[in-house]
Amino acid sequence: WDTKSNPTGNCRENQCNIANKTHCVELDACMWDTRVGKALCREDKCRPYNNRSTTALRLEGCRGDSACLTVNGVCNENWCSGYSSETGCDADRLCKWDITTSPSRCVPTYCSTYLTPTDCAAGDTECEWDDSLTNQQNIATGDPSTGVCIKKRCWFDTTACSCMGRANCFWQDAQCRTQEYYNVSNVDIYVMLDGTSALGSNFGSHTYGFAALVKQMKNFVETMPLTGTSQGETAPATNNGVRILFSQWGAAKGLTYSPVSKLSGNRSELMRSLEWHQSNYVNLMATPDYVNAFINASSDVDLNKDSGRNMMLAIFVAVGLTSTPNKAGTSLKFIEDAGCDIVTIALKPASTSSLALS
Repeated sequence: WDTKSNPTGNCRENQCNIANKTHCVELDACMWDTRVGKALCREDKCRPYNNRSTTALRLEGCRGDSACLTVNGVCNENWCSGYSSETGCDADRLCKWDITTSPSRCVPTYCSTYLTPTDCAAGDTECEWDDSLTNQQNIATGDPSTGVCIKKRCWFDTTACSCMGRANCFWQDAQCRTQEYYNVSNVDIYVMLDGTSALGSNFGSHTYGFAALVKQMKNFVETMPLTGTSQGETAPATNNGVRILFSQWGAAKGLTYSPVSKLSGNRSELMRSLEWHQSNYVNLMATPDYVNAFINASSDVDLNKDSGRNMMLAIFVAVGLTSTPNKAGTSLKFIEDAGCDIVTIALKPASTSSLALS
């Protein structure tokens, strides 16, 4: 019974009872949905509204349906609302996990509502089209899937003129930088992520605490001025950019590294490292000895000091385990003696039930 194409309703056949993906996406009424459970061909929930006889009726139906969005006068399915998990939502560049609502939910990003390069460029000066990304909704509907409209990144600008014309961007040391990090020094940051079971389940409004921590680190990598050097390459002291090495503590023996196991100032390498850590979460279980796990991990830190560069060890520890570094005693002394600053960041659910760093 269809009340979307015709408000008075009519009985019709299900158009998308199709087992083959290729045949499914050939039909405008259908989409191939792989987000929840077994892949299946189903009707697009919102396109039938576009069949109504007048624009007013089309908009009335679409705007009254929480599963739909109106974009340029056309009714489209709210694709992001189909994700039930934070990890699935965040993996799709059309979407973001919204922790400002209760319960938390997956919503479209601001820029992703611009569906073409032309609309993206004309719609908002703080949005840009990225051809390297894939539009997952368009894959499901069989439409061209190359490119997504995303929030502009300062480091994409290569000239001082274009950089300084942007909100929140600043030209410094021949780089376009996010303004809050415009004067960052030449520092190497060794990051020990809390890989214990403390982040293995719900954490505030996040469905998976460790994934939320990885997301915070991705945002950090996206905005931080980097040296541009790949892992293992020497970074010159005159390059006021950052290199990072991610690892997890919480395993019985030492630190857990991704294949990016050396300091890197390469954004793609660092993103791959974080993806690896999310897929290889240590998740220490069964009467865990956090103190010994931390001692073993901290003694495994491999400092590689290049001339003229500063060093920092950033240790992420879930609330409830914050005394662990202190109990580990002198295990960090050799790091301090090497001239490396040590910062411990406590992870806790914030007042808004998000992941907070303190």
